Amino acid sequence: DIKFALHNLPERQQIYLGEALQILMDEFEQKMAQLSMSFDIVELSDCLSVSVTYCTDLYTSETISRLFGHYRQLLESVVISPEISISKLEMLGSAEREQLVNGFNQTGRDYDLSRTVLELFAGQVTAGGSSVALVFEGQTMSYGELDAASNRLGHYLRGVGVGPESLVGICLERGIDMVVGILGILKSGGAYLPIDPDYPVERIGYMISDSQVSCVVSSAALSGRLPGSCHVIQLDGADRERVGACSSEVVFSGVTSSNLAYVIYTSGSTGRPKGVMIEHRSLVSLIYNQIETLQLHSGITVLQFSSISFDASVYEIFSTLTVGGRLVTVSKETILESARLTELINKEQVELVTLPPSYQIALIEPMPSLRTLVSAGEAINLNVAAGLAGQGITVINAYGPTENTVCATLTNDPLDHAGKIVIGKPLGNNRVYILNDYLEPVPCSLTGEIFLAGDQLARGYLNRTDLTAERFIASPFVAGDR
Repeated sequence: DIKFALHNLPERQQIYLGEALQILMDEFEQKMAQLSMSFDIVELSDCLSVSVTYCTDLYTSETISRLFGHYRQLLESVVISPEISISKLEMLGSAEREQLVNGFNQTGRDYDLSRTVLELFAGQVTAGGSSVALVFEGQTMSYGELDAASNRLGHYLRGVGVGPESLVGICLERGIDMVVGILGILKSGGAYLPIDPDYPVERIGYMISDSQVSCVVSSAALSGRLPGSCHVIQLDGADRERVGACSSEVVFSGVTSSNLAYVIYTSGSTGRPKGVMIEHRSLVSLIYNQIETLQLHSGITVLQFSSISFDASVYEIFSTLTVGGRLVTVSKETILESARLTELINKEQVELVTLPPSYQIALIEPMPSLRTLVSAGEAINLNVAAGLAGQGITVINAYGPTENTVCATLTNDPLDHAGKIVIGKPLGNNRVYILNDYLEPVPCSLTGEIFLAGDQLARGYLNRTDLTAERFIASPFVAGDR
């Protein structure tokens, strides 16, 4: 064993390694870092002398000062509580902890979450019933017509037993009937379960069986993809006349803001697919946030690009129809050809689109009317985003799991000073924490796991009480929060 002994001298330090080797170290000024970061810690008679040499291309002086503060706090924690485990030692000072837990989450908004999405839509019907609500391949439908058609379906569904907390599947091709179907289900008081008709038959069967939907709104052409035991309502077939004969007046279902609005199944990439339950109040919170952050307004034209089984479709549809905008729905064939999609965007003077980065690459033609593009679903491609920004388009990087009603954070400046991609700040009444395995906040610049809380958090997983209890946990920061 080599023993280290330290002797302090007035002008220089002398370190002995055993008795065989003696090294004299004179003080000198180092001009260049040999490593990205290196520490020298020397134990003096009454303290530890700590110095760090770091690469200024990688670290700022603020980062280094913060790191020193963490080290000091850690040593103080050891002295104060030497008996506790290392994992529970405090590394954050009180001021920094307050900033991480509360300072970064000053997101309070005075949103009225007692209203349902249907009330917000009804306000636009009253304000401009003759205005165009939907556009699809040369067809249009006004707000008044959309209201009447969805009321008829709502009354019909009420007649077959649908009401608040009932789950109704919808399996339709893109188009006007799809939007009518979604609104009709909501007007009956039920919650809609979107089923992409292009899904494998096995996945469709699993979703219907697992969700135990009471019926599925579909079409004659797609009925064959649904299980034979399923009660199918064909909007273009056997049920068309019966639905058309129903009243077009307002449906009084008794639905409230705490009732379910929709259930969307996750991809199942981390296990078997699970249904995420979203209430009206969470959807209304999202709508208010999108109106504020995306500057939505009456008459805005929005592209409905996403499959209804992907939750981006939720805010495409509802944020548009609750501000009096025009929703341009896109056929599957148009989506498969980017040139046709660009042509549609220019023809309909679309102002807002939401696209995954992998699709943005294909948009090579100018789009003069487009003012905002929301990038979501994948990590943003900064080169593509820069090209779009060069056209005068505001590119927004949005992040959020299905369990937090589509979107939790966003930013229109997705690159930080160190060249790293960022996902922005939490939306109104949302809270975001970066925590370690012990649910303690980690200091800035360190790695942790994202935890979300606030008004947009889902009710839980459908028919999965065990998984809901595991994933939706009590917050250690705000009483009553999950």
